[in-house]
Amino acid sequence: MKRILFVFLSFLSVANLFSQDYPFQDTSLTDDARLENLVSLLTLEEKIDCLSTQPFVPRLGINHPVRIIIEGLHGVALSGPANWARTGKGASPTTTFPQAIGLAQRMPSVRGFK
Repeated sequence: MKRILFVFLSFLSVANLFSQDYPFQDTSLTDDARLENLVSLLTLEEKIDCLSTQPFVPRLGINHPVRIIIEGLHGVALSGPANWARTGKGASPTTTFPQAIGLAQRMPSVRGFK
């Protein structure tokens, strides 16, 4: 009986090693610390996807929302990247940009400043 209990507890402790939590999931940390940790864990591709129509990262436990609605410079995109709510034949590839405010901050000439 002791041997069975030991084996069972050993399996539980090993399984617990694989369920790691990330610091950005710790609500006791400040928002800045959580965001800094999250951004440091994202790959370049994941960061780009978050600007488009895929604001989720399954690798980090950030799950897919029920319905994706991301506002881009051209309006609201309701489906996957480079595809405005159309699938199959007739789908039109497009480019989704970050908000116009972000673009304006990057390019002073857009804001009217010299």
